[in-house]
Amino acid sequence: MYEAPTAEAPATAPLAALFSGLAEPSRLELLRRLTRDGPQSVGELVEASGIRQPSVSKHLACLHGCGLLERERRGRVVVYSVGSDEVATLLEAGERVWEIASCGGACSCPICHEGG
Repeated sequence: MYEAPTAEAPATAPLAALFSGLAEPSRLELLRRLTRDGPQSVGELVEASGIRQPSVSKHLACLHGCGLLERERRGRVVVYSVGSDEVATLLEAGERVWEIASCGGACSCPICHEGG
């Protein structure tokens, strides 16, 4: 759950917004696919991920708006690609931190699992 920045921590707000955006599982899956498989159209991502087209389009628009993706029109098709090698570095670092912190996937944090 996102909370507005306080006077004590205004510099953390952009990073919190980034991680909040990445916390959506479908969005993160699409970003991982683009990082791993390279540039793809919405249709290719729908087929590969099994996520419905309206949702894929919404998630890609969000990731593009955050500056994580670039898009290029190729005729009638829009192709999305990862905007920076740093995105892949961030995802890899996140996976390594999860492996270290989660004790093999057994996260028991009551805050992480709140409402679920």
